[in-house]
Amino acid sequence: MAEYQKQATDYTKTAVQNLVSSPEYQRVYTRCQLCWSSWSDGQFSTNCFECGGYAMSRPCPVCRGKCESIWTRDVDMSHTNYEAHWDGDCRLPADERQGYLTQLLLSTETASELDLMDAMEDLATH
Repeated sequence: MAEYQKQATDYTKTAVQNLVSSPEYQRVYTRCQLCWSSWSDGQFSTNCFECGGYAMSRPCPVCRGKCESIWTRDVDMSHTNYEAHWDGDCRLPADERQGYLTQLLLSTETASELDLMDAMEDLATH
């Protein structure tokens, strides 16, 4: 009986892993819950907080891509908070990153609230 339970557990884990990694599941999982854009298909809305103007990746929000770092979407956090969340690091030296953050804070015309939040979060973790 113990061997059967072990096999059943192993089979269930494998089945769940196969399901979660399937393209069909990914298409559903990576869909915006607010505007229904399919991030895995490259769709997004510029007016949606959860999309944040990008699909599954974006240029560095701190320096607006100058460092050539590409950040990836944290899908779980984006869904949980209904706003875009990104994982990545600005590759610029700390003093340059701080300069870009200052520019973002002073230039409210070009900086969105999400850009400012991303930039402050990046500086707080480094």
